[in-house]
Amino acid sequence: MKNLILVIIITIGLPFVFFGQNNEEGATFDFNKKIRYDRKGQFYFNPYYGFPHLEKIFIDYYFKSDSTIKSYNFEKIKTKGIGPLGFRAGYFLNKYISLGIDFYYNQYYVDLTDEYEVFDFELQQNVIQTDVYRYIMTRYRGLISGNFYFPTSKSNFDLYGGLGIGFNIRKFDFKENNVSVVEFQEEVENSTSVLPIAMRMNFGMRYYFTKNIGFNAEVGIGGALLSAGLMIRFNAK
Repeated sequence: MKNLILVIIITIGLPFVFFGQNNEEGATFDFNKKIRYDRKGQFYFNPYYGFPHLEKIFIDYYFKSDSTIKSYNFEKIKTKGIGPLGFRAGYFLNKYISLGIDFYYNQYYVDLTDEYEVFDFELQQNVIQTDVYRYIMTRYRGLISGNFYFPTSKSNFDLYGGLGIGFNIRKFDFKENNVSVVEFQEEVENSTSVLPIAMRMNFGMRYYFTKNIGFNAEVGIGGALLSAGLMIRFNAK
């Protein structure tokens, strides 16, 4: 938890550090003076990885603490998560506004290992039988997003906030010894209520090491809480 809080503080604080370094004329938000750099007509592409995987953290806690699951005495309970992994792309309509897309994928699964004795008629003795039950959730989210860019006079730094709205899809699967159980999948999809609409509010920064290549960090609500990745822009002046 302490490490997570530290990462959040650094992610939020870095933009203000860069902003202070890159605005030579003072900390006033004078739009006419400050935004001398015109981003209009630029495209950007931003592959990123997000953290923490909140669903995996919750599922890990649930499967390892729930009394009903504990009563089955599974030999091993293993959880693993992938993502949020995604990309953002957009186009600058003018100095202040960009319009784009934000797509990400994440997945988690839980393996429940059960071991028990069965009688082997060929060997004429008891042997250990192992069954592995895997519960899988996969999520896809895609948004149309708009960002507003705060005043800066430098071409290698962006500070922005934005909103997005789009779709949210979750798929479930259950496998017994690597074979999908169709009945379970249909039951979960019919009983699980998932809001198909995704929304996001975000705040972030971009710092470019060269004319076209840089680094991006973002905090947000709806989707990845924290994300960071490579920043690529085209038509940079």
